[in-house]
Amino acid sequence: MLRELKEGAIFITDAHYPRQKKELLALFDTLLSSPPPQLFLLGDMFEFLCPSLPYTLEYNKEAIEKIDALSRKTELFYLEGNHDYLLKKLFLNASVYTLREQPLLLLFKNQKIALFHGDKYGSKAYLFYSALIRNPFVIKILRVLTLDINGRFIKTIYPKLLAKKICNNMNNFAERKRESMIAYPTADIDAIIEGHNHIRASLEMAGIKYEALGAFACNKSFFKVESKNSNISFVEMSLGVSEDEQT
Repeated sequence: MLRELKEGAIFITDAHYPRQKKELLALFDTLLSSPPPQLFLLGDMFEFLCPSLPYTLEYNKEAIEKIDALSRKTELFYLEGNHDYLLKKLFLNASVYTLREQPLLLLFKNQKIALFHGDKYGSKAYLFYSALIRNPFVIKILRVLTLDINGRFIKTIYPKLLAKKICNNMNNFAERKRESMIAYPTADIDAIIEGHNHIRASLEMAGIKYEALGAFACNKSFFKVESKNSNISFVEMSLGVSEDEQT
């Protein structure tokens, strides 16, 4: 039996912490003081987090502790992304879904909702790369080859990752997404929700509602689930204020 997606649930995706560090931690504190019925983190919450690389735990300690605290106060779902993975033993009180375990299927008012981070159906080369970086044995080999003592190698990676521009507009997104949807399992699915692309878009494809949720790293936005004419709706929020209220 599928779990229920509850009205009032909060969705956050692609925070790429420590980008927007102050704002993200403030949002976590707000949610801790007034927990939503459910909290969904759709991946890439961190610029890079992999517990098999101990320095990443030290580097991201503050946000990790906030997420762990939230998992003790509300029903928390974490869909691993391509920047944060191997998290099951880190967030023991959360429901963590690896790339292989996605989509997470839920029911919202008799509608079947599929949640993804958004990078599951890429090219064969990308899928091979994704499998490699998520393999603990491969990570151990890389640590040996790079003499990764006390985070030596990873410390050189963070500045390069944070220097990358991640908020550029994606041209022809709707057209490209419709083409990629061929690979998605869409049988009996009413709506697909994902992040990863760092843009906000709502599409209708072959009778399926598709929602791309924008990146917190780009506009400090997150989303609240509401029912609109018995259909799922995502209200864009910014630190407790809806976009509708700001305009």
